[in-house]
Amino acid sequence: MNSTRPWWRVFLAAFLGVFVFSLSADLAHAQSTDSNAPKNGHANAYRAGWSCDVGYKKTDEACVAIEVPANAILAGAGYGKGWECRRGFQEANLQCEKIDVPSNAYLSASGNRWVCERGHKLKDKVCAAIKVPENGYLNDRGDGWNCGPGFAPHTKPATRWWFRRTGSSSKATMVAAGSASADIGAPLKNALR
Repeated sequence: MNSTRPWWRVFLAAFLGVFVFSLSADLAHAQSTDSNAPKNGHANAYRAGWSCDVGYKKTDEACVAIEVPANAILAGAGYGKGWECRRGFQEANLQCEKIDVPSNAYLSASGNRWVCERGHKLKDKVCAAIKVPENGYLNDRGDGWNCGPGFAPHTKPATRWWFRRTGSSSKATMVAAGSASADIGAPLKNALR
């Protein structure tokens, strides 16, 4: 019978020994610094010093309770105010006031402001309906309108336009149905080719 141990058993025993030693040293350090933490505080697990418990913030060398107003929640891990307003409320004078959402509007994803519904646009602090003219359609964002194919905005909304070449290929005349022609010149040269 061979009395020597396999190499992996020796390695495993050494590794476990180092692991247990380092773990006991960390626990001893955490326990030895615990007495330095103030009331409502605790020793830091992996660094020197202490931190305040949840709901308290560090002020000088003490942990002071965070005063959370109505319609607010603890936030920020004790930094700054240590609280933030709930969804549907906004901060005003260290309080949380309800956000008044007008008709044809909804709370944004963040919950701290409102946005007009599709087909409505902000006007004088309300969401006014967008008037889409005949031969027009609501744009992709839903906050305005565009003219349909073959139509362009004019003094009269969504007027049908067509282009007519005049003489050379570098000039064109843009004509609205039922109106005098308007010379639009060289800019349409590339569009007419």
